[in-house]
Amino acid sequence: MWTSTAARRFSLAALLPPVLMTLLTAGVSVWLEKVTGDLTRVGRWAEHDYGFRAAQADIRVLPNLDAWTGSQVLVIGDSFAQGNLWQSELARHSGRHFLTWHFDQVRCVQPWLAQLARQHPRAIAKVIFETVERAAIRRGNEALDCPRPASIGPPLPLASGMTTQERSYWPLTMDPAYVFPSALHAVQQRIHPTATLSDAAFSAPLTRADLFSSRASDRLLFLRSDIDAWQESGQAAADAATHFLRLRDTLAAQGIALQVLVVPDKSTAYRSVIQTSTLPTQRVDLAALLRQQGIDAPDLRSAFAREALRTQDFYLPNDSHLSHRGFIFLAQFLARHDLETASGAALRP
Repeated sequence: MWTSTAARRFSLAALLPPVLMTLLTAGVSVWLEKVTGDLTRVGRWAEHDYGFRAAQADIRVLPNLDAWTGSQVLVIGDSFAQGNLWQSELARHSGRHFLTWHFDQVRCVQPWLAQLARQHPRAIAKVIFETVERAAIRRGNEALDCPRPASIGPPLPLASGMTTQERSYWPLTMDPAYVFPSALHAVQQRIHPTATLSDAAFSAPLTRADLFSSRASDRLLFLRSDIDAWQESGQAAADAATHFLRLRDTLAAQGIALQVLVVPDKSTAYRSVIQTSTLPTQRVDLAALLRQQGIDAPDLRSAFAREALRTQDFYLPNDSHLSHRGFIFLAQFLARHDLETASGAALRP
């Protein structure tokens, strides 16, 4: 029969491994820092290396209210639109009222818009179809050519007021599935500083080290799915363009303008300074194809490729999205584009 001393020793021995693992995880987590970016999270990269360190710009976000007064600009978009950031800035430039829905709320764009236009006749002046580049062709083919949707819900319930992009350091990210792969990536990155390292998010070396405020400012994180999108076919893009053209004509018959925003992937914006053979050299430009067919599709690819080399943290170093400075630039670019389009002038670089 066990003595009480032996039982205590056995209990301590059983507890020791999980306690040591917890302490080790916590210690590594302190160095890694709390994960705040989507690329550091899904790719399991260290926030210590890729988190931004410079102060970011503030944006005063307007309410996304379901108020049908005057002429509305409807935005159907993805994660680049759901914060109501560039819409708020553009509303201040244009004086127009913006209402934003996410693709997940809409699903089938063309019949959804037809139903909304019947509910609010002559209240919609413009529809902005916003999509990140890697999903643009797929959404053009799926969201515009699909069965009739369910009933229309309210716009996205978005918080309003002054917003800023800040990194928090507490609570620690203690998930071993993130902590130990991230630590391994950090070691690999230091052993092979010029190598392209892959996971769900790629880390590629850059020819410049002044484009980000992160410690690893000479490297770019971007999604693996970007690479798949670089390989999309011209036929798929042509099919998507046909669907957009049909939508443009349908809306025009009701006096509603259409604008398609293809927001460049991070890898596209920084392509000229990425040192890797992973990305193909050519990529289908859906927005250019739309412009050839007379659809209003601003040339964000060229504009972002220039501005990303001028503005530090144009995209967040730890994230696939724009920084607030990037969203402000997008709004200013669109305001200028709309003014020049209205005056009949061609948009110049």
